[in-house]
Amino acid sequence: MITTTFVTSQLAVGTHVINAVYSGDASFAGSTSPTLSRVVKPVQAIQTIAFEPISDKRYGDPLLRLNAEYAKQFGVETPGWPSRPT
Repeated sequence: MITTTFVTSQLAVGTHVINAVYSGDASFAGSTSPTLSRVVKPVQAIQTIAFEPISDKRYGDPLLRLNAEYAKQFGVETPGWPSRPT
């Protein structure tokens, strides 16, 4: 049995039908593989926000409030956070 590998980064998000075709030569007949269907899913990006230490904040002080907004068109999911698409 002969095997081969094909790697690409050019497939868009969605379903793709793939098959291999060998046209044959003087010694071997041509053939086509069975069809294979695969789904390319979007990349799950992680955004990290880092803060420098807050020198005047001490244990027991009132909580620090952080407000953040994001644009829904970028496919951001924030479980547990209210969404406010812009």
